[in-house]
Amino acid sequence: GFSDGLRVELRGHGVRVCQICPGPVDSEFLEIAGNPTRRNVPSFFQMSTRACAKAAIATFDQDRALLIPALWMKIALALEALTTRWLLQWLYKPIASYLRRLSSASASD
Repeated sequence: GFSDGLRVELRGHGVRVCQICPGPVDSEFLEIAGNPTRRNVPSFFQMSTRACAKAAIATFDQDRALLIPALWMKIALALEALTTRWLLQWLYKPIASYLRRLSSASASD
């Protein structure tokens, strides 16, 4: 919603807005942001930084609003869009609680 709002507001002002949803990218993000699970994302789920950047630039050049380059990410987002909100909240609640506990435990270490 935020990206869409910016895109609409800035149209005609020489500013382009493109939302990039690549999923896991093989970068130092988790090292810097923190990874409470301390588990690595399987390499077959990750896309390279080069592939992500190339896809993002191509999408930006085409003035498209959204890029979801990975097929498995497209499938996951489509399934989420088809799922009712209450079911998503029911599914996400225990995951969020688990991640908060892990994050608290790693912060106290």
